[in-house]
Amino acid sequence: MVAVEVHARRHSMSPALALVQPYAGFVGLLAIPVFGVLLGASEPDAPVATAGWIATLAGTVRLYPQLFLNWQRRSVEGLSLDAQVYAVFGFGAYALFNCGLAKAPSVLLPSGAYANLHTLLVSMLVLYQCSIFKRGAQVVSSTCQIVVGAAFAFMLVFLLVGGVLNIGILSWSNFIDVTCYFHVLMTAIKYAPQVELQYTRKSTVGFSVYGVLYDGLFGAATLASLLLQGTAAANPWLLAIACITVSYNTVLLLQHAVLYRNRWPADGDDDCTLQERRALIHI
Repeated sequence: MVAVEVHARRHSMSPALALVQPYAGFVGLLAIPVFGVLLGASEPDAPVATAGWIATLAGTVRLYPQLFLNWQRRSVEGLSLDAQVYAVFGFGAYALFNCGLAKAPSVLLPSGAYANLHTLLVSMLVLYQCSIFKRGAQVVSSTCQIVVGAAFAFMLVFLLVGGVLNIGILSWSNFIDVTCYFHVLMTAIKYAPQVELQYTRKSTVGFSVYGVLYDGLFGAATLASLLLQGTAAANPWLLAIACITVSYNTVLLLQHAVLYRNRWPADGDDDCTLQERRALIHI
């Protein structure tokens, strides 16, 4: 059975899309804090609620700029496949974590749980794009396959053996802790392949800077929420995720804005028309 890549491209964007596109991401970047303030203003602790809403909104939409960019280019060249696999597994582990908290007595579902489920679905859609759009010679690395395969096998064995043999250390609550640890682990490693890919290509073409900004805003707002509530020590996993997210997105933004600003891949295989190049400068 022969796999066929789908990466047909338009010759150019419509004039209307070319006019609006450079500003769409910027408008979204302004809208998130504005809506966060409006939604959090009526809460008893407005600063904490505002930070929480900004984190939720930014976390919900952070993958859409990349989703749109992939669709527009009919290509995922410049986007690390390893990073997408790690992201899907990490968001999936966090979804299990939230489900586990929902089943635990006297514990409410976290406010960001539904946003995480939404992000999981969108991340799966981005990964699907990686399977049908032009991706050059890039494949999922053996290292990524081993790491994700081993993590999945560990979680599966932990759950099945604990359920069958009723071993105390393999309890449901410990399994929920394991899913949380894997979410933190995948967050810690998922950005590295993208940083490495951009360093190798000496270009950030194909990777949306607005996705970086939204993700960084999510991390900063999450960190602010923890500090304002004074609960950073009680939520070390969430603190770690926030700090990792802000740190990596700072590096990614530095690559885009300083190190490889307006630079195209050395091999020239960016698959863009001149009109699209002008618009992509803003993305």
